[in-house]
Amino acid sequence: MLTYMDYVQRCFYDATGWNDDMSYEQILRTSNNLLHFPIPSGFKLSVSSKNTEYSYSSINFSQLSRLTGSLSYLYSSIDLKDHYQPSQTLPLRSVFEDYHFVRSPRQQRLHESQMTPLQISMAKSRPFIFYGKMYFPSQFLEGMMIKRLSNNVQLMMKFINTPKLRKLANNSTILTLYIQRQTPRSSTDFIFSSNEALLGLRYLYKLGSDFSP
Repeated sequence: MLTYMDYVQRCFYDATGWNDDMSYEQILRTSNNLLHFPIPSGFKLSVSSKNTEYSYSSINFSQLSRLTGSLSYLYSSIDLKDHYQPSQTLPLRSVFEDYHFVRSPRQQRLHESQMTPLQISMAKSRPFIFYGKMYFPSQFLEGMMIKRLSNNVQLMMKFINTPKLRKLANNSTILTLYIQRQTPRSSTDFIFSSNEALLGLRYLYKLGSDFSP
């Protein structure tokens, strides 16, 4: 099941016409949903809300061996009202992760040709979202920024910060940058990680007939 912030991020992709199915990170989405889904344990309470037209927040509490929690905040540069639905009207199908059908290259080109003028203008305006999350009592921090650079290119930045746990230890921060480019048939990720200054390249190509229904 999607978390609240995952759902808002998906609304951002839908509003700007980005195809998350072509992401390398989602290549095993269906198999993981069917075979490796997490089994809930303990008690968990989540309270989430849309604060303004552009901001969203969520607070979570969980109890297993001890009480822990987290506080999340997301800001979007565009209004997601045409894709975001409150819990009263949101279909459960929209947040449950199960078997997922991926568009064929032909279907993707058809989908792109049917993008509304509003979606096209939003993509050209280079929209962005900022997301931050703090865990307590550990004070562990994580954050993310996604910014569209063009219709088929976006920049994603993620960071994690581990607080000072021992007197002799220092705070540890790892920053990872992704430049993602996608076409109806392929996607390419250029990656840089501040952890040992690593560079990476990921490429995904969709095989199969272009005449798939």
